[in-house]
Amino acid sequence: MKKLILTAITVFLMAAWTKAQYKADFANWVIESNVKTPKIQVIKFYNAQQELIYEEEVKGFKVNINREKVRTALNAILDEVLQKDKAIQKENLVMARLKKN
Repeated sequence: MKKLILTAITVFLMAAWTKAQYKADFANWVIESNVKTPKIQVIKFYNAQQELIYEEEVKGFKVNINREKVRTALNAILDEVLQKDKAIQKENLVMARLKKN
């Protein structure tokens, strides 16, 4: 009986573990920062294949992703970057948008 229960638990855990390893199939953005330089952050935008499509360094203020306006602005920038056909040059998309908020 112990073997049956142990086997069932093992199968259940293995099934749950493999389900948790799915690959994201949506575009997203990530903010990277460093403890030693908290006011310098790098915001990276990825497409649905998780390829880096735009990257910008934000200096001078800390981007607070807990604010709804900031998340909305970053999502709008992501949509804008995804719409462009060609490679995006280093523009100040993030700095310009977030300074307004």
